[in-house]
Amino acid sequence: MKHNANEDFEKWLEENGEDFSSTKPKNESRETFPCIRCGGTGKYRGIRVHQKENKCFTCGGKGHFLTSEKDRRRAKQHRVNKKAETEKKLLENFINESDANKGIVEFLSSKKDSNFASSLIGGIKKWGSLTEKQKTAVFSWIAKEEDNAKNRATPAAKLDLSKIKEKFDDAREKGIKRCALRIIGFKFTRASDTGRNAGYIYIKDTDNGDLYLGKVSPNGEFFKSYDCKQEHIDGLLKANENIFASARLYGQKTGRCTICGRELTNKRSIELGIGMICQEKWGWEGDLGLLPLLKAKGVI
Repeated sequence: MKHNANEDFEKWLEENGEDFSSTKPKNESRETFPCIRCGGTGKYRGIRVHQKENKCFTCGGKGHFLTSEKDRRRAKQHRVNKKAETEKKLLENFINESDANKGIVEFLSSKKDSNFASSLIGGIKKWGSLTEKQKTAVFSWIAKEEDNAKNRATPAAKLDLSKIKEKFDDAREKGIKRCALRIIGFKFTRASDTGRNAGYIYIKDTDNGDLYLGKVSPNGEFFKSYDCKQEHIDGLLKANENIFASARLYGQKTGRCTICGRELTNKRSIELGIGMICQEKWGWEGDLGLLPLLKAKGVI
């Protein structure tokens, strides 16, 4: 006798009292929430440039979510808080490992404008440690900062720029806001009266794109920058023996005014190294020491 599978299945349905013809898949009865970004269409509505697919990136092309926007935001905030707690714990563990690690974190945290420092702090928060090369780089950075601080605190030389400062002060009283003096290879400018370096004179290397070399205090103490080399100090000391003669030489060799840097156009100005307008404003003819010479040559 042939076995009838359909009769067996019908008998089983009668015994269990189930009507499977009305049964729906589990997911079809679950509430869904439309995607706000695509309006429930599942299609990306912006401009496509290189994307091959046009499905919505937010919902993945489904057009809906199985949770409400409020629940999704709450879950997202929970993930953010959990990540922050994990990062905080890893950072604390790194600090507690040794005093050296504590010093590294304190130093890197003080460099808020440094992308490199931020990336290292991020690495600690993510992995809980730094590589040996990264630690070596930080220690070298710290040593360099300490050397720079030492250089800033210790005068590198004694420069008597009192005559320049006196002329700068006179010019400021006359209403001249920007005070500068150029010699071969160097440029001197006056610090602002309202800044922390009031009374100081800044020095730059004009042969290297106005590279900052340091500052001279009212007492003549020269505090050099990291980029200032011994050759710069030697050049400044030599020029400082007769700073006005050095300024005059600048104008004669370059054909530009030692004060404003503009091109000199007449013989008298070139001999003095300073333009006539700047002579009147600053009154430097006597300091430049050329009046007798110019009179002898018939220039004036």
